[in-house]
Amino acid sequence: MNVVVTHVRDIGTEMKLFGLARSDGKPFPGYQAGAHVDVVTPSGHVRQYSLCNDPRDCSTRSILVKKEHNSRGGSASMHRLNCGDILEIGETRSAFSLRDERRPCLLISAGVGITPIVSMAYQLAFEGAKFRWQHFARSSHLSDLRDALSLARFDANLTVSTDIDRYRVPAKVESLLTSDNSPDEIYVCGPAGFISAIREAATRLLPNTHVYSEAFDPIQSPKDSLPFFVRLMRTDISFEVSGQQTLIDALESNGVRVPSSCKQGICGACATRVISGMVIHMDEVLTDSEKNEENLMCPCISRGEGTLILDL
Repeated sequence: MNVVVTHVRDIGTEMKLFGLARSDGKPFPGYQAGAHVDVVTPSGHVRQYSLCNDPRDCSTRSILVKKEHNSRGGSASMHRLNCGDILEIGETRSAFSLRDERRPCLLISAGVGITPIVSMAYQLAFEGAKFRWQHFARSSHLSDLRDALSLARFDANLTVSTDIDRYRVPAKVESLLTSDNSPDEIYVCGPAGFISAIREAATRLLPNTHVYSEAFDPIQSPKDSLPFFVRLMRTDISFEVSGQQTLIDALESNGVRVPSSCKQGICGACATRVISGMVIHMDEVLTDSEKNEENLMCPCISRGEGTLILDL
């Protein structure tokens, strides 16, 4: 659908908050907290941005876009947008959502990873749920973030740590996890390394706590991976995936198109059913239980070992 940019706000020097409204004047449907939307950026690249307004607010969609230093055109072109410009967006999709609002939970975010977490905070506050929220931010961003995202309404739940050296983050996380109010669930979003540190600490300190995450830095596939074989059950096609190509590229080379978007393992659009075989999961979308069950994979980045049979 087409949307119009209704407002643009600078958050420090690297991020911009965009307000979007439907160009036909109709309301948006409500969305599930933690959801994201595909945006066709002015450069033509499709990028995924988490929605960061109140999920019950049907008048607007808000997205926060960080300008990447090594941008391939997507975020840089978004930062050139002005009020009144038109964008094309897809339907909202949820690969990172609250599992049970009734259970005490801990929200953890870092940098632009605040975007899906703030919508979760809105939902939890509306439900009257018990939650804590820890955000890691730069002090230069904090004032703008608090105002633009209306963070003051979460003051009773939110703690913000500013300008913490990345080597001090593990100690801060350990202190957070060993407090008197141990959560049943943890939701975390930020750089992949940050999420890994949270998961490691939670596994060690709170083995019975479930950790759910979404990363905005993709896990990179090894350049020289081992080849593996694929058989497609529906079409009865078999082929080898070399160590230098992704499974989704190999599928396309064999005339099989799988819906995809980010091609970096962070959106989940290409999730494909696995009938049998061992999967080397490298995405940041599927939950731990989904990976352990080995019946889904993201072929844009994950690989196989030996032979995989796919429901394609």
